[in-house]
Amino acid sequence: MSVTPPLFAVPAGRAPRYEPCIDGWRAVAAAMVLVAHFFPHHAPPNTWTQLGENGVIIFFIISGYLISTILFSAKERVETHRLRKRDALQRFYIRRVLRIAPIYYASILAMCAIGSQSVRDGVWWHVTYTTNFGQVFRGMDFKNAVHFWTLAVEEQFYVLWPLIVLAVPRARLGGMLRAVFLGSAALVLIAGASGASWGMLTMLPVGGSSFALSFGALLAYDRFYGHGISQKDARSALWLGAPVFALSQWIWWRHGGGEDAYNLPEYKLTYVWAVTLFFGWFFIRSLMPGSALARFLSLPPLRYLGRISYGVYVYHWLLDPYYVSIWKRLGLHATLDHVSEGCLKSATVMLIAAASWHGFEKPILALKDRLAKP
Repeated sequence: MSVTPPLFAVPAGRAPRYEPCIDGWRAVAAAMVLVAHFFPHHAPPNTWTQLGENGVIIFFIISGYLISTILFSAKERVETHRLRKRDALQRFYIRRVLRIAPIYYASILAMCAIGSQSVRDGVWWHVTYTTNFGQVFRGMDFKNAVHFWTLAVEEQFYVLWPLIVLAVPRARLGGMLRAVFLGSAALVLIAGASGASWGMLTMLPVGGSSFALSFGALLAYDRFYGHGISQKDARSALWLGAPVFALSQWIWWRHGGGEDAYNLPEYKLTYVWAVTLFFGWFFIRSLMPGSALARFLSLPPLRYLGRISYGVYVYHWLLDPYYVSIWKRLGLHATLDHVSEGCLKSATVMLIAAASWHGFEKPILALKDRLAKP
């Protein structure tokens, strides 16, 4: 009987390692979001595909993979009595807070200080990481802070997932992950078929978000515990995801993109889960050492953009009402077409994110190993 060889396998208990392609993926996801927000909505490439949501799904796959890998490593040490569960949780939360909270809260404080009414109106939703609930259940319009819903989902994941992973016995961990993955898929299909809103499908911690996060977690589980990802599993993700994703994008293109398209029942039914499988296949391939995709995503410019991508994401839409005034202060008064304006906005926020990374984020991250050893 022939056995399908794995694409990759990492021995059980191996500590998380830096994989350059992950930063490349962050760069790709950030670029998708910038194009979706800064370039004309009713012109290519935004009429070809829902780039912003694609980028968000990629961010969720990355988070599911990386955070779960970190937690599996901690779980191994807990189960071999090298680390107490309480200490594992404490270290995880401290490290996450140091990475996520400083520029997030600093941005909210700065926007309130300069008089941003849209941020002030929703400030308590933002500071409690419940922006997604405000949008879905209260119909709040957060304007240039609307993208904070994704950070709320991520934070909810960071709070709950460690408690679940460290509590579930090792023998049941794989079954639990598959149950979350398949349950999320079923929830998305049922909600899409029953006419649930786009927010209900994508912005809550369960549904489309948990499908992408658990996809990444399953990849981490299979890799960390030495099973590897089989060629069959990888091809299944592609063969199922690619045609349905293509169908959803045809629906998007046919209706010109935007709200008219993503509120269609057939689009909601196909897109949310198919995009995870489609990009998930590419994510799997990129983890193969030496693959062409891994080499491309590991290029230094992409890795650098990936490194500053969190700042790019936090700042880009938040500063949208202020780019023109920033340019005027720098002496730029030219009238720009939409594409040139989008390029200039993208360049501006990258420069701001780079300054933030080197002057603010990186010094704070240096505290991680002092306050919470990995």
